[in-house]
Amino acid sequence: MRVKAISLTLASVVFLGASGVAAKDAKSADETETVKEQDDANVIKCERQAVTGSRARKKRVCLTVAEWRARRAAGQRTADALLQDASRGFPEVN
Repeated sequence: MRVKAISLTLASVVFLGASGVAAKDAKSADETETVKEQDDANVIKCERQAVTGSRARKKRVCLTVAEWRARRAAGQRTADALLQDASRGFPEVN
């Protein structure tokens, strides 16, 4: 019985110690992510986008990460505005 108690105590100490180390690693990873995110704003990323009116043709669009974020945010604002207009109802035409 005493061996089980010692084993359990040892296991809990190891677990708690590991969780403290993991928390420190997570914090430093978050800080690293923030710095990396700032550095990545000027990195150019390319995407292949479908051409309207064609099933097979695609074009390559290259923008910085900051420009991609701005495009996506603008698209999200447009979609939100459309949904708000639709929820209010369409005006009647006389």
